[in-house]
Amino acid sequence: MSSSIFTTSKGPHLKKRQHSSASVHSRKSETPFESILNLTTCHLCKKDMCCPKHLPCIHSFCEACIEFYVQQIKDTKSSSHVSCPVCEMPAATVSNMSAKEFAENLPTSTLISTLMSRKCASSPSCNRCKERGREAKASSWCGYCAQALCDEHADYHRDLTTTKLRHPVVRLKEMLTPGNFEFVRKCKYHHNEEMTHFCKEEWTPCCPICAKVMHKGCTVVLLHQVAINIKMDPSTMRLRKAVDTLETETEKLFQGRMQNKKKLDEQLKLEQGRLREFREKINTHLDELEDNLATELDAFHTQKQTELEKEAKAFKTKNNTLNFYKMLLDSIQENSGNTQAVQELAAIRIQTKAMEDEIKMVSTRLKSIDITVEYPYDLVKTTTRLGSIQQKVAHIGRVGTPKSTARSTPRSFKS
Repeated sequence: MSSSIFTTSKGPHLKKRQHSSASVHSRKSETPFESILNLTTCHLCKKDMCCPKHLPCIHSFCEACIEFYVQQIKDTKSSSHVSCPVCEMPAATVSNMSAKEFAENLPTSTLISTLMSRKCASSPSCNRCKERGREAKASSWCGYCAQALCDEHADYHRDLTTTKLRHPVVRLKEMLTPGNFEFVRKCKYHHNEEMTHFCKEEWTPCCPICAKVMHKGCTVVLLHQVAINIKMDPSTMRLRKAVDTLETETEKLFQGRMQNKKKLDEQLKLEQGRLREFREKINTHLDELEDNLATELDAFHTQKQTELEKEAKAFKTKNNTLNFYKMLLDSIQENSGNTQAVQELAAIRIQTKAMEDEIKMVSTRLKSIDITVEYPYDLVKTTTRLGSIQQKVAHIGRVGTPKSTARSTPRSFKS
């Protein structure tokens, strides 16, 4: 059974937070509907998600799509490690479970389900009827499947034994106002317990058992007490600032890698020219040595280009993920309920802190790579090389990220 079982919880409706943080160029003209569309489209099938599930990195996919993706890994690779198909962050080891079990046990993306209910508000048609080639007005919403249902299919949905335990079917109008209907997840350690408490030290929701055992000695309060003002809480503002800053820094790192890559191209041309000029000054018996050096230079260039491109791709992927987190934060402010916001923000906070630590660590090891060739001008017949390739390295320095916005995950919570 999925660890993200739903139950309903009433909570006060919060006003939408107006923020003025700068957006990336690609999102400046994005409408609210386009933002929702980007978040609710499965990265694998490129369609609206059905039964949205998310990996630890918070990227979401259809349950069936992630099952198929994991099955492909199990069928084609000797490794049993699953990474996110979007950001390549390691997700889990699936050697001891089927792809279906892995997909079902992933947490349900409650925010995505909420956003999709907003999308269907303008023309609420039953998804099940559409699949059968007919039209019927939707009156209910399944939070697990993230699909609108007519009265007939809603009743059928409720009657299924397998869905009663984890598929909340509610009236569609309840989903249209943030706070009127909220999802409370089940604890991943104690599957029958709802996460009704909140640890202030670790900034994470927890169940009553975890509150007494894993968070013994911490300041633990009821989840709804934190949820009341969570969207306007200073810690939420700091989280948004941290995401903004990290997004800017990863973009800078990406551009830096690409600029270094371009510079290597220019230096390659320069050195190839120097090589030809030098070759004109020597005898024809050095032809073979010239070819060897040219080949070595090209190989070195290709190797370093590949390394820089790989690093640039990694930073661009992190930048895209941080952009995705910003979109999630915007949607949480505008579309999620309070309790749901606590849960989603806690997940984003953990991932942001992990990414911040990783970027800090990686950035200290980054080096600017240059290529040049040194030539032995006093050539004699015993010369075996025309020159040697030199690599000039300059450390870029530590990334200027903001002070940590969340405590590290306690040892008892690490997977």
